[in-house]
Amino acid sequence: MRLRNPKLAEYIFDLKLQEMTEYLSEHWTAEKYVDTVDRASFITLTGGDISKGGALLLLDGEWVFVFRLPIDLDADEVKELLVSKMEETYNISN
Repeated sequence: MRLRNPKLAEYIFDLKLQEMTEYLSEHWTAEKYVDTVDRASFITLTGGDISKGGALLLLDGEWVFVFRLPIDLDADEVKELLVSKMEETYNISN
């Protein structure tokens, strides 16, 4: 989702994070894995283990991205998936 104001984007990021973790899931920061964005959080269903799937919520300027993560990805595969999806989204919007 592209928002025209970075402050609004940050507000929406926080709301989405709260919404996605309200019941039975947890989140932890992912900036050390995804260091090219302003904020990043992994959302997992059980115990912080991304190998069981989950989601990644990213804030990049005026963009808020939500990516569902398939099961059994390692950190490098997550990065590759995200880079390709983010580039694809940017290209579609421009």
